[in-house]
Amino acid sequence: MGPTSQFGLFCNSEISMLFIAGSLASQFLNDIVGKAFGEIYSGPYKILRDLGITKKNVSIHSKELNERSFLLMIRGYEYELDMLEALITNSE
Repeated sequence: MGPTSQFGLFCNSEISMLFIAGSLASQFLNDIVGKAFGEIYSGPYKILRDLGITKKNVSIHSKELNERSFLLMIRGYEYELDMLEALITNSE
């Protein structure tokens, strides 16, 4: 993330307080009828499905979100994601 990256907080009744940063931040922080867009969603399932994530992966990510209290979503080229996955896996 660079100096122009967007970030912010919003509260979702099903998930609680969320911090969001990066390219998706503007989508979830836009004001609609007096609330941040992320606040009016019905929870993580709908948010992730609307981002185009498969039902199977949404189930996996929702479970991890409930167990670990965070979900890291990263967008990049395949080689960048492979390098990051290796870094994360090796640091565990």
